[in-house]
Order: sequence, then structure tokens, then C-alpha cells
Amino acid sequence: MSRTLSLLLLLVLLPASAPARENTGAGASLGLGFAASDPAPGPAFLFDLPSLEIAIGLDDAARWQLRTRWHAVKTVWAAALEKQFELQVDVTALALLCQCPMGQHVIRPIAGPTLGFLIQAIPEAETVQPGLHVGGRFGAEYVGPQRRIGVTLAAEPYLLYQGGPAGPGRTNSRLGGGVQVVIGITGYQAPDGGTP
Repeated sequence: MSRTLSLLLLLVLLPASAPARENTGAGASLGLGFAASDPAPGPAFLFDLPSLEIAIGLDDAARWQLRTRWHAVKTVWAAALEKQFELQVDVTALALLCQCPMGQHVIRPIAGPTLGFLIQAIPEAETVQPGLHVGGRFGAEYVGPQRRIGVTLAAEPYLLYQGGPAGPGRTNSRLGGGVQVVIGITGYQAPDGGTP
């Protein structure tokens, strides 16, 4: 557990300690949509609890961004109310397709693949269920005139596989998928040399 907390602390501090670069910062997101899995009955409403996001600009031309999302509230909720450990971290490589000016503001279409890892563990039931989350983010981000705040609206389709020990001498697995609309806000660093 302490290793996990150390890694998450490193992710949170990375934008603050890295050289200032446009499109590097931190924020939060939440999602609404529908999901289904097998074995389970039909589609269900999906509410993705607020998550923390770290954004890292990968190039000086502001065309590529790496986003790491930690489903923080879900982790705390599971530990406090369900007495289980649940961790999900997703990494998305985003192409910022254009810096489309609207006066002093910018709207930029975004698209890219997502790869995520999750684990659910219930010690009392001797259950450990690791999983893989594969999908993408497709939408747009509004960036204000100072290039310090970004607001994202995007669709995220995904597939999920999860499986592993489900008690003494038993295993269990599930395959699922869904789509959600994600709303996020990101605070960006001012690039070296001031605001562009």
C-alpha cells in the first residue's frame, strides 16, 4: 500500500517539478454513460466518480499530450464503505489535432487511445481481481485566453477484461464494455518565458 501511495504522490508532484511546458498540469474529471458486462444482466447506467488527472505536454509544438487518470474517489469509496481495495489507473496518449482559434480562445479537437490497469481485492473473501481497460478519448478541449485552464468534453468508449481468484479454489472472470461522456477541467502551467 505504501508503494502505491508513493507512486501516486510522484505523479501528483511531477508537473510541479518538471520544467514548465505548455499543456502540462493537473485537474479532475467525471463521467456519465452506459456499461454492460458478461456475466451480468443487460446494460446499466454508469457514473464514473470524480478522478484526478495529470497532463504532460510531450512536445514544444503542443501537438501531443500524455494523460494519467487515477480514479481516486472510487478508491476511497471502496476502502471506506465496501471494505475492499480498488485501484484503477488509465493512461491516454492524446493528439491535439489543431489549435483552432476563436478570438483569444482556443478550441482543440482531441483523440487518442487509452490503456488502463485495475485491481479489486477483498481480503476477507480471498478475492483478487486484476483487469485490463482498453479504450480511447475523442472530443474537444476549450482553452482560455491565458492558456492556463482547459475544459474537456469527450466520449470514451472502452472494453474491460477482469479475472482472477474469487475465493478458496474458485476463479471468476468478466468481459465488459461501455461508453461514457467525460467532463474534465485542467489547470495548466504557464510555459517558460511567460504565457504564449
